[in-house]
Amino acid sequence: FDTLVHDFGTIIEGESVVCYFDYSNRGGGDLVITSVEATCGCTVPSWSREPLEPGAKQTLQLIFDASGRNGQQRKQVTVKSNAAKQVVRLTIKARVNNNV
Repeated sequence: FDTLVHDFGTIIEGESVVCYFDYSNRGGGDLVITSVEATCGCTVPSWSREPLEPGAKQTLQLIFDASGRNGQQRKQVTVKSNAAKQVVRLTIKARVNNNV
């Protein structure tokens, strides 16, 4: 992954925001992401289930729903694959403001 953390900054309670994590296959065989698990239902991941050839790039999308949230938020998403480092944790952060 190019980065492991995305900070949305300040967002409004009730907003759904999207971020993208780019990754590439630096190995000699196909990269397969076997699962992506979020710490709560407010964060929904989307990724390609197709094997990624060596040298190829892809993007994982995360949608964070700030409905019913207030204050500083920090959510983790666990990515499991057949890479040398089989488990990677991605983090999204946001300050949710419901005083609008």
